[in-house]
Amino acid sequence: MIFWLIVSVIAPWFASHQMIACFHAKRGGKASVVLWSLVALGLSISLSSCTYFLGLLILGKPTLTYCVFETLAFIVVGIACYLVPKNEKSSLAISLLRLPELTRSANNYAKYLLGVFAISLILGLLGVMIFTANEPNGQYDAIAIWSLRARSLFRLESEWRNAFLPDFWHSDYPLLISGSIARYWSYIGSDAIWIPPFVAVVFTIATVGLLTAGVSRFRGLSQGLLGGLLLLGTYKFMRNGAMLNADVPLSFYILATIVIISVYDSGRWTAPGLLVLAGVSAASAAWTKNEGMLFLVTVLASRTLVCWINHRRRKILREIGLCLVGVVPLLILILSFRYPSPTGNDLFVGQTWGTIKSRLFDFSRVGLIVYGFVEHLWYLGTMSLVVAALAVTFLGYSPSRAPHTIAGVVSVVLLMIAGYFLVYLVTPWDLAFHLFHSTDRLLIHLWPSMLFGLFLYLGDPVAATVPQGQETNG
Repeated sequence: MIFWLIVSVIAPWFASHQMIACFHAKRGGKASVVLWSLVALGLSISLSSCTYFLGLLILGKPTLTYCVFETLAFIVVGIACYLVPKNEKSSLAISLLRLPELTRSANNYAKYLLGVFAISLILGLLGVMIFTANEPNGQYDAIAIWSLRARSLFRLESEWRNAFLPDFWHSDYPLLISGSIARYWSYIGSDAIWIPPFVAVVFTIATVGLLTAGVSRFRGLSQGLLGGLLLLGTYKFMRNGAMLNADVPLSFYILATIVIISVYDSGRWTAPGLLVLAGVSAASAAWTKNEGMLFLVTVLASRTLVCWINHRRRKILREIGLCLVGVVPLLILILSFRYPSPTGNDLFVGQTWGTIKSRLFDFSRVGLIVYGFVEHLWYLGTMSLVVAALAVTFLGYSPSRAPHTIAGVVSVVLLMIAGYFLVYLVTPWDLAFHLFHSTDRLLIHLWPSMLFGLFLYLGDPVAATVPQGQETNG
């Protein structure tokens, strides 16, 4: 059982890791080893859930033969990508051997932070595991949507389409989480109750690691560890991950897309393939939750805006086209899933232009939404917001950061908030009820990316206390 679970994780991860090496052969330092490995992990879960859905469409229910064939296919793809000529050889074994350099090259300040981070990570992991042990089916949406849908896909065999009947809550939600859980069950041969918590733990810890590695990639190990500590200290984020909801997985793909685009915008080792990779990541967000479709549109709008502001208008079509190369295959899959669905989205079904227009110009709703956002943001990360305010006050802006790199992050976050704001304006649900039960979860989608943008903006706290040249950039 455990063997087949390991196989189901490692085979697509190996293929994704080697595909990323083809898109971005050159590496940007030791932190990139962790960064691209975590991005590969997220993309492997997304792509393998897509192959599982294709298996359902073609076979009715994936059998052991399908699992063996899928595993061999991922291994073949990984080997083929490994054999593609690259400017700098990207070997998984070499990558893993480089990991100890992260600690050997760090200064004492970073080593102390690394110790604190390791302890906090272990405590956070234990906390999530204890919560999931007590609530293995999760709470709320996990029970009513994700786990129930996964069991329906696994148990109904050729009748798996019944999992999307109107009787199910939010039957229009996409299949990354449910499909991944059902796929793991297909590999191990039973719907073991510990698989959903396993998926939840992987995404929660991977998001913390991705933020840490992403910040380290640009600002050095010490600031990366500080960013990871702030996310580990966000109680609602960690608890939401333990509740087996899709909000933390969505935050992972949003952060991954933003980090990839930031690497592209930074101008260091820029490769056009990064935008293709960003497109795949953004489409994975759309395959995770309905809000991910808004994010996908936001990413394309942000690329247009950033190119326009930075006088790269001739490159707009090229950059959007590269993103679409990664988006279109997954988007076709998403549309093939949605097209036969007998239900629509509950936020728009039955709405008329007259009712939408009346809500758009109801300014009392605007004030309520603004208050709801501010209140929930404060309660989401009170301590982090206090630390952020003090850091901005005393450290200021880092002039070494490329302005368009920060602009890319800020534009995506602001456009997403504007999109959420617009949805609240026209929601058919009672507005106060809707805000109370969903705003903190929408902010969780963006919270890791907001922390990433904050650390791109800040000056270096180590520069004033550490002799120049000791702090490494990972």
